[in-house]
Amino acid sequence: MDRDIPATAYMPGRLKKLVKEYAPKAVAFNGKRAAQIALGAKQPYGRLALHSFGNVTVWVLPSTSGAARGFFRIEPWCELAEWCKSRQ
Repeated sequence: MDRDIPATAYMPGRLKKLVKEYAPKAVAFNGKRAAQIALGAKQPYGRLALHSFGNVTVWVLPSTSGAARGFFRIEPWCELAEWCKSRQ
């Protein structure tokens, strides 16, 4: 559970450094909490228009955890899949 992970375990600065170093086409967060920690603010589900990872496309997806099943929506995952297919 997210609540069981100590705050010291998150390293958003390291993630940003790795994204800059490896320059992926996209970064997808599995859940809003991970995105909030990495990006410094709450984010909506889906593809983000503005973010702090430069030219990398950022997606915030509903968590696949069973604990979050009440918040799960398939649509953002389908949008990401379509976006990935269009980049092949």
